[in-house]
Amino acid sequence: MNLNQNIINFNRLLIEDVTNRLTGAHREYDAYYGDWPSDKFPAGNLMPALKNSEKIMVFSDRDSETSDIPQYMRSSFTPSSIGLAIYVKALPDKSYADIEGHFDVFEIIAPERTELLKEVERLYGVQVPDIARIVFPKRFARRSINFDCRIDFNELEEGKYIELDTAVEKMGDDVQLSAIELTTGGKIPVNIDFDDFATEERYQQYLKRICIGEKHEWKFQLQGRIKRYPGYVKIDIFLINRTENFLVNKDDDPFRRTNWLYDPFFFGPSIRVKLHGTEFAEVPLPEILESDYRYATCSSATGRNCHANVMKEAGLVITEILPISKQPKTEWVARVPVNFFSYEVLATKDPRPLLKDMATKMRNYLSEWDGLVRDYSGRTIDQIGSRGLPEQVRKSKEAFVDEIERFERGIKSLDDDEVRLAFQLMNMSFFVRNSKAEPENISWRSFQLAFIVSILPDILTREQNNSEELTRTMPATVLWLPTGAGKTEAFTGVILVQAFYDRIRGKDGGVSAVLKFP
Repeated sequence: MNLNQNIINFNRLLIEDVTNRLTGAHREYDAYYGDWPSDKFPAGNLMPALKNSEKIMVFSDRDSETSDIPQYMRSSFTPSSIGLAIYVKALPDKSYADIEGHFDVFEIIAPERTELLKEVERLYGVQVPDIARIVFPKRFARRSINFDCRIDFNELEEGKYIELDTAVEKMGDDVQLSAIELTTGGKIPVNIDFDDFATEERYQQYLKRICIGEKHEWKFQLQGRIKRYPGYVKIDIFLINRTENFLVNKDDDPFRRTNWLYDPFFFGPSIRVKLHGTEFAEVPLPEILESDYRYATCSSATGRNCHANVMKEAGLVITEILPISKQPKTEWVARVPVNFFSYEVLATKDPRPLLKDMATKMRNYLSEWDGLVRDYSGRTIDQIGSRGLPEQVRKSKEAFVDEIERFERGIKSLDDDEVRLAFQLMNMSFFVRNSKAEPENISWRSFQLAFIVSILPDILTREQNNSEELTRTMPATVLWLPTGAGKTEAFTGVILVQAFYDRIRGKDGGVSAVLKFP
């Protein structure tokens, strides 16, 4: 395995680790001692919506609804709900949706006596003093909550949220989620005397003495609404954390853990919606992307405090806390042989005939360009109509014509013997270096070569002011390509041409180029 593959594997493991920590690290712990779960697993959670409200909109929606939930309770940083806005073409009779959901909670449970003894041994060794007091460790146990329901769309009231009836997977004899409410002035005890856990019997008596026995609930709501728009219907579904009574005193600051009786957060919440009897609609995303033939500006669902993953063929929409898009390595669709732009050929032969052939192929591609352009719905530019897209197409086409002309002026710059020699020496440098270090990489990608050649007029006209005709267009200064595509090599090629050109003209030292990465 070579070094590059090792780096790729390391990056993959690093990404998987970060992703897991952000979205599902809490699932690795059935029980643990330590910090509050909402501190230990700070991402992808729902905190309680402390103020009751009929309107649960975490963001401003396209229909400009407002909410009287405080901003800090409905922001994307500390959300109290996740939701889906699903767009369908219509809602025929007998259309419905099956909804499944999940979240985890952590309840406080009494630590085992053996854990307290380990803490004593850590602090004092085997010699326990007559009076020993240790920190009372908090132990948390994870519980998984699953729920499901079926909603008939025709039973939903237009434009108004209603609470959906849900069947909850029971835990024990009831659906209450219990937590031991420990007291010392109504709070979890900070310290415990050694005498209280000197024996198992004394420890059990201590636990009974400090436990109130009152059960607490993690409450949630599932709300739904439909709203009709011209050409489509929007279905809104929200999962909301409605947990109450988790504070020692109702007027306490809910963000201070010392005021908590138990952790009220939901961890790893998710919603899964399966549609029946209807079809997804494609709705333009408002105020996100202007209409542009280069982008898919429509969606069949959007997430609220989450990402909506749409699986059209299955009729499914699933929430994701952290959307992940894997960027594959760029695969180049070459219209010329792989070794067409060989370093060796460009270094040892006159490069102009090959580059002129490349310019001809660019001109040929320009003639095919109109037929290849599509807008987001798959139509060609001749079918788009009066949506403003033809103007975008015209501007993009003019920019490509400018690139071709700039490249052709770069080829003309190679008529200068010194520039041509500097260009060839640059190619020889890449050939010598890659023949040893990367023998599989022996030629340029077309965009790299076009970029380097397009910069040549700027290098030449710095010394020959009579070559103004070579720089009639804007300089090529920015390369927009994905990571790993070869931008660094293209910049390095320009730098080497400038460095060789300076030496050929007699420059002994000094700065030839400055390369700055943001």
